[in-house]
Parts: sequence; C-alpha cells; structure tokens
Amino acid sequence: MRMRLSLDQQQKGNTLFYLRNYTFSTWLNDNFQDIIRKTIPELIKIMSISDIDRKILHELQMNCRQSSAVIGEKVGLSPSACHRRIGLLEDKGLIERYAARLNGQKLGFAMTFYVEVTLEGQSEAILSAFEKAALSRPEVLECHLMTGQADYLIKVAAPDTSDYERIYRRTIAALPHVSRIQSSLVMKTVKRWAGYPAL
Repeated sequence: MRMRLSLDQQQKGNTLFYLRNYTFSTWLNDNFQDIIRKTIPELIKIMSISDIDRKILHELQMNCRQSSAVIGEKVGLSPSACHRRIGLLEDKGLIERYAARLNGQKLGFAMTFYVEVTLEGQSEAILSAFEKAALSRPEVLECHLMTGQADYLIKVAAPDTSDYERIYRRTIAALPHVSRIQSSLVMKTVKRWAGYPAL
C-alpha cells in the first residue's frame, strides 16, 4: 500500500508538471508572432549601438548625474555632440529614465524576501487580474512571470518579520487567484545589481 501511494503521488506530480509546461508551451505558441514582432525591432536597436554609444550608456549607468561635458571628455566627444547622442539614446528607448538608487538598509528595510506565487490557473483572465493587482501594490517591488513550478516571483522588502507578516497576509495572500505562496528570506546580498554588462 505504501509503494502504491508513492507511485500515485509521483504520477500526480508528473501530471501536474506536464500540465504546467503544456500550458506554458500553449501560451508561447499562441503569442509567438507577437513576441517576434516586438523582439526584432529591439534587436535591431541593440545592433545599431556604436562603441561610443555603449561608453556613454556605461557612464550614465555608473553615474547619471554626470554632465554631457564630463561624459563627452571621457568618450572623446564635444559636450554638444555628447548631449545630442544622449538625446538619441533616449528617443530610441535605450534610456528609460533617470533615478537615484536608495539604500534600503539605511531606510529601515532590513529584510528582503523573494516570494514564489502559484495561481489557481493560467488563463489570460486569471493572469491579467493578478498582474493588475500586483502593479497596484506599492509593497510589491518587483513581479516576474516565470517558467517552472511557480507562476510568479515577487520581491518584497520589510523592516522586520512582523511587518513582512502584515505584507504576507494583507497584500500577497490577498492578490486574486493565489493558491500557493512560498517565501524565501535573503540572508546576504553578495552582489547588488549595478547595471547591464558589456556596455
């Protein structure tokens, strides 16, 4: 009886894994043309970036408060030419916006959690409802649609475990169509994101 139960559980797990991956494959097939249509123009933009443009983007990633004159001197351009190139990079969408990176620890956010969320289903209506709700919650710092066992990966910061419990109960668990939540606490950040490589 114990062996039969184990086999049944394994078969059920395999079936769920197949259905989840089948659902993702179906979604990929249904949206393939749309993905290609959106991706090719972006690839063309990337291929058209010159070495000087890459140097400018690198400098802006490291410190966006630098003036066009300072950046131009570093990349071998006049201030006006550098300013013009930065404007073109903005028009192409390669520069989305300029912002300050804040120190979460000094602001009191001592704890960071990555939360795997599984939904009741993967229909367009369910995914859209969840994403719309997640976008409206300021406690949700990042939200990514994932492959694998979980549907979404959410990043949350909190001062302590009590505050995270509040976020867990009132925000994450309250999101529509949530069926399973798995939280992981970041013990130590070895490397923080500091910009895209090879620029």
